[in-house]
Amino acid sequence: MWETGLRSAILAARTVLRHGLRHHILFALFDWVSTQVFLRFHKNEPAHFSILFLNSLAHLQHNQWPANDEYPDDFLECFRLMDDLLGDVFRAFEGEPIIVANAFSQENCVAANEYLYRQKEPMDFLQAAGIEPESVEQLMTNDAHVFFQNKEKAAEATRVLNDARINGSRVFQAEQSGVRVFYQVANWEPSPEDAFLEINRKQLLFSQYFDKIVRRTGSHIQEGVVFYKGLQIPEQLKNHGLFDVVLQCFVPDAGKEK
Repeated sequence: MWETGLRSAILAARTVLRHGLRHHILFALFDWVSTQVFLRFHKNEPAHFSILFLNSLAHLQHNQWPANDEYPDDFLECFRLMDDLLGDVFRAFEGEPIIVANAFSQENCVAANEYLYRQKEPMDFLQAAGIEPESVEQLMTNDAHVFFQNKEKAAEATRVLNDARINGSRVFQAEQSGVRVFYQVANWEPSPEDAFLEINRKQLLFSQYFDKIVRRTGSHIQEGVVFYKGLQIPEQLKNHGLFDVVLQCFVPDAGKEK
């Protein structure tokens, strides 16, 4: 199963022996396992279109990025491992169109002294705030999709979340799309353990529903980068434009006016 990734397997083992199972090392190892499983499926059951999602470098930037860009050796090991993983993928897809892209880049934000908050149980929090969704789908660490019975209830929940405050400062960013509401914790300040969230005429202990987990070192910016081979991509495009690029690989006339 692992023959295509022998070099990266050796590098992964060396990284663990040198630096132990630290948090960001585990993320890198998970990417290694994901890549090898992906390549095994590609070898045995090749598909017309495949997606491999790797997130360990984004985790490094979000949580461990040094302010001076002087990366310690364990960081460099993670970079080397990612480089080897991409090499495994390129060799497996030799002669086929391939895209390597990030939806967003990041910039260093250590100087901003911002903190990332993890929602413990989104449904418990929403119900405590007097919001009654049909269901909740937690996304990354600090955001979620919330689904409601109708658009009116979704609109009211959006208003309630956007109006929530801690000491007068906004806490959430919420956006409605039909019966679905996307919300994200937009409070980056280091709130004390006894801080109260004012929401929907209620006062909730913020730390009861959200954990302050790490000082944020990297924040998203809109600019991304795409590398490609075997197809044509405009010099600049919005990230959702990659969908049309991929579609035209299979249906050349897709999107063209008749």
